[in-house]
Amino acid sequence: MADVLLINPKVFKKESKSDIIVPPINLLRLASTLVEEGFSVKIIDFRVENSYNELERQLKKSPICAGLTAVTGTQIKYGLEVSRHIKSFDIPVVWGGKHPTADPYLTIRNEYIDFIVKGEGEYTFLELVKGLEGKKVAVFLNCFGL
Repeated sequence: MADVLLINPKVFKKESKSDIIVPPINLLRLASTLVEEGFSVKIIDFRVENSYNELERQLKKSPICAGLTAVTGTQIKYGLEVSRHIKSFDIPVVWGGKHPTADPYLTIRNEYIDFIVKGEGEYTFLELVKGLEGKKVAVFLNCFGL
């Protein structure tokens, strides 16, 4: 079981077979910080994953949370679709990346997003995961940049 799911939503542009898809470096950085602290992590990249099968398999194992990255644009639409699906399993949803950093108040108002992480999120997200694991509420203030 993965303690934490990290998800890269698809983007509008349909990649052709000749397109090179760069690994999600931002999610790999988050994952390395979590793994160093003893958490297990599963990354699902919907730029290459064509169905929700793996996501559902992971959600049935009740991870601590699911973190999504979001860039302003069409990735938000797909990120919200994935977030809605995750929330149907009653798993906390955390958004990070350029969009939540640029517009945190609009982002957090969405019913399918529980927490946001602004800016470079490796350590803030780690503290949030620890807080969620231990059900500690006070640590969540960092996630809003307060």
